[in-house]
Amino acid sequence: LLFWYGRVSIGSAKRRVALAFQKAVGGSSRNRRTNCRISPRRHRGAAVAGVADGDSIWLERLRREAGLREDQLLRVRHSPFSKQAEAINYQKQLIDSGQYEESQLGLFAEETSREGQRRYHVNTFAGFAAKLGRQGPGGHFNEVILENRPCWLYFDLDFSKVANPQLDKVAVLEQFRTLLRNFCFDKSMPFNESLAIYLDSSTDMKFSWHVIVKAFAFKNNAQAGQFVAKLLDYARQDHKFHLLFVRGDVDDADATVPVVDTAVYSRNRCFRVISQTKFGKAAALKLQDGGSIVHSETPTGVDVLLTLASLVPTGTPMFEHTIISAHLRHRPGGVCSSSVSPGGKRFLDWLIDDWDNLRSRREGVQQHPPTKMHIGISCEDGCFFVRSDNNKFCCQKGRSHKSNGIFFKVNPEKCTICQGCYDSQDCRHCMSKPWTVPSDLLRFRHAS
Repeated sequence: LLFWYGRVSIGSAKRRVALAFQKAVGGSSRNRRTNCRISPRRHRGAAVAGVADGDSIWLERLRREAGLREDQLLRVRHSPFSKQAEAINYQKQLIDSGQYEESQLGLFAEETSREGQRRYHVNTFAGFAAKLGRQGPGGHFNEVILENRPCWLYFDLDFSKVANPQLDKVAVLEQFRTLLRNFCFDKSMPFNESLAIYLDSSTDMKFSWHVIVKAFAFKNNAQAGQFVAKLLDYARQDHKFHLLFVRGDVDDADATVPVVDTAVYSRNRCFRVISQTKFGKAAALKLQDGGSIVHSETPTGVDVLLTLASLVPTGTPMFEHTIISAHLRHRPGGVCSSSVSPGGKRFLDWLIDDWDNLRSRREGVQQHPPTKMHIGISCEDGCFFVRSDNNKFCCQKGRSHKSNGIFFKVNPEKCTICQGCYDSQDCRHCMSKPWTVPSDLLRFRHAS
């Protein structure tokens, strides 16, 4: 009772009970410290993590929730990596050596500058959560949702308050909840709303929420992205969800940009962790509704663990439904569900030349790694997406992004293409004006 209600450590609680017992039996106060002290059992995980003995109870829960065995170290001791690929390779070495299972290890990105530089940490999910639980709020950590690894359904909801001053956040959130509920009901998907976690990092300028739905686990975030695409198609067909489509900029005449950010389902995606801020920003991601999952007002290590979208325990049933392609996944070189035909290669070669020339005209001729283009997921309207590697030139920004990537949306029926990016701050996910593609380049068949 002292431990749970008095907010003291388990060791301190035991000592107090011992002292009270000695008083009751007439013990001498002079010998209390030497004769009646009860030392708490040291927990292996506490010793590894370097925390007090009194934290052993919640450390034990962290180990249990993250699936760690008693013989496994709580924390991976290794300095951060400057490159994501190096961190992923080290994570693979730990798994191949048998020290950890794939579901026990996570990759975490720490922002180190305003320009988007990061350093990458490999750790057990339990060890990372214990670290943030001790440090408290104010860091700049993201979980990395790795390609071809399971994840929970997650959403990034955002819009500019400046461009949409008439919108009420409560009404927008309620429409989102209703949309998700109705969509699942109409598609005969059992959905427990209490398994949804809502976190907020909004400012006076921007509405920004994260939602993690632990009712649905996917084999990878490409499948989660396809679920979201179907959800938005459903929303577009019913005007009662009109608040979920907004103006991307103050100059936009029409509200066509979805509040649900569809760019967060890319390969190895960074997703901010509870109580953390962006580098140079003050708005932390705070729990607003933990459903039946999270109950603490002040984030603890357990809360950090329970709000990670990338922690899916071994044995969790994966989402299966006809709306999702069972074989859709991230493949090396891009998100795709089919191989590229010779005609498709002609189109990509044309796009590479066109975009490299545009970058050279705007930024001058420089040495760059070879640009690569990858055909991605198709939409129901016949359009498909193309992702660019090594060329991040953005029409909206007027120059290349330093960290955010770009993509293209191609409409074969109209023979047009437009460019978008993953920058929600400067470009607000806006698409460029379409331009024409030679019709003979789009005669290849793209299987969705």
